[in-house]
Amino acid sequence: MKMPSVRIDLGKLHDNARIVTALCARYGIRTAGVVKCCCGSPEVARVLENAGCDQIADSRIENIRKLREAGIRSELWLLRLPQKSEIRETVNCADLSLNSEADILQALSEEAVRQNKLHKVLLMIDLGDRREGVLPGDAVGLARFVTKLPGLVLSGIGTNLTCFGGIVPDEHNMQILAAAARQIRRELNVRLPVVSAGNSSSLEWMQSGRMPEEVNHLRLGESILLGKEACSGHRIPGTHDDVFTLQAEVIESAVKPSRTEGEAHLDAFGRRPQITDRGNRRRIILGIGREDIVPEGLSPETPGLLILGASSDHLIADAETLKSVPRPGDILSFRMNYPALLRAMTSEYVGREYIRDSKPVRYSGAHLICVPFAADASGAAMRQIAESLLTSGFAGDLPLQTLPEILHEPDSPAKAMEMISQSCLKAWKTGRRPYVIGGDHTAAAGLARAAVKKSPGAGWIVFSAHGDFHTRIRPGKCAAGTALSRVVGQGIAPDHLAVIGLQELEPDERESLRTSGCHVYTMEHIDRLGIAEVITRVLAVLRDSPELCIDLVANCLDLRGDHAGLRLREAHCAMEMLSDSGRVCGAVLSEFDSGEESSGKVGALLASLSGKKIL
Repeated sequence: MKMPSVRIDLGKLHDNARIVTALCARYGIRTAGVVKCCCGSPEVARVLENAGCDQIADSRIENIRKLREAGIRSELWLLRLPQKSEIRETVNCADLSLNSEADILQALSEEAVRQNKLHKVLLMIDLGDRREGVLPGDAVGLARFVTKLPGLVLSGIGTNLTCFGGIVPDEHNMQILAAAARQIRRELNVRLPVVSAGNSSSLEWMQSGRMPEEVNHLRLGESILLGKEACSGHRIPGTHDDVFTLQAEVIESAVKPSRTEGEAHLDAFGRRPQITDRGNRRRIILGIGREDIVPEGLSPETPGLLILGASSDHLIADAETLKSVPRPGDILSFRMNYPALLRAMTSEYVGREYIRDSKPVRYSGAHLICVPFAADASGAAMRQIAESLLTSGFAGDLPLQTLPEILHEPDSPAKAMEMISQSCLKAWKTGRRPYVIGGDHTAAAGLARAAVKKSPGAGWIVFSAHGDFHTRIRPGKCAAGTALSRVVGQGIAPDHLAVIGLQELEPDERESLRTSGCHVYTMEHIDRLGIAEVITRVLAVLRDSPELCIDLVANCLDLRGDHAGLRLREAHCAMEMLSDSGRVCGAVLSEFDSGEESSGKVGALLASLSGKKIL
């Protein structure tokens, strides 16, 4: 696991979001779940929308785009006022944006017309905190301006408090917000469905029962993520304060004098350190610094550990009173406040580990099912693959089953599908993960038939250069061109199916895929984003699938080194990440040739999918 890293307990996050949204609902308040502190994490956003948040909001258009591409279904709000340079993408990716400038509104209108879209607007009013927003006396005029702009919809008004000036919600500023809503509705004859009173600092005022009835919305981040009210810091009853845990690795542990030596000046951050001489003490250094976190916002989970300070790359702590002496390589955990979490989650040097409610799928071994029913690899080659898998480091027993030759029978695809299905079901009954190897891509339908019986809602991840999404066998073409439509026909839901590595599509396939609901990532996506980001997005959009089937077709791989498809190292990375998800229940690998070199590479890929690690 990458170090340093933030562990995110999605089960506890769901509890927090459910508790906070239910609390707001009791007071007639709807909520936007704010994920900017998590750098627009699709995993976090999906939990928030499933737990009851009405919208998902972020302050960066890059994160809004990421959420859109990850398949987040909720309405997406851009929280920061749009920059003029990002108008096109704001209209393209965000359903609603917060606004206070007439020039920006004019530009949004023109771009919405160009894109043939309706873009929603929430007008911000400055109620004293002196961040974004027009003054209350100008709100009606700007609202009237919006109603005259084509392509824009005035969805509501809002305010922001405590973020800059520390101004809290009170009777005075909340009544001004309510009065502005009433005036806009009366003078402009508009519905104005959203009146948003700010962020997590408004929760205690809401619970006082004095929130004006016109106010019906809050934008909540800290209260959900950390389980506390932002203004007072009070815990919200029933919530968890350990959804996020920072883990960092010890890189030095030594007894040193606690006082410094030499002439002292300002440190690297322009401050004059205050050092207390406490004699010789056990001092540890961890591999994380101000570039990644706000050290003042960390609370060690190790009793007795005292944080002394940090440079850009190092966190220094006193470990003198710890019962167990930390050594290099040890991992220590810390809780974080909001600024520390924000810095950690937006640092490219800090990894993420998502912990889910459901326990990972556990299997005691694998079961190889060899399918020589097409003009493809022979049973001997399959045995070669099995041997290669074992020599590649596969752990566990490995039964090898070769299905009978059925190539020349007229109804061979149907027979093969049923044989494969029954073999997979038997493998699962014995606690083994089935790997179907050989034949053409139609072998996938057999695993799909078994998977939907075993695990309703199963997900399907296919790596293929071709769509194979034809609904019927075309004259002069083989059945493999219908492979994915057969998979869907067995009960795999299109929105639980992801296609990775597409290089070419025929016109009817292109249209079928566009309208199918499948999640499609072409080689262009891999080239631009990298395979790791693509797999991360696929796992996010298939989060609701309890188990995953992997469908690897050789035509998507660059086995000859001609750079025509997914490179072998990229394929191993994908298999490793899928294995780490803990949800892989089976795989089908098809259209490989019977050469010894190819067989060895297939075995090595299966070893990576089975959990083999370099170290």
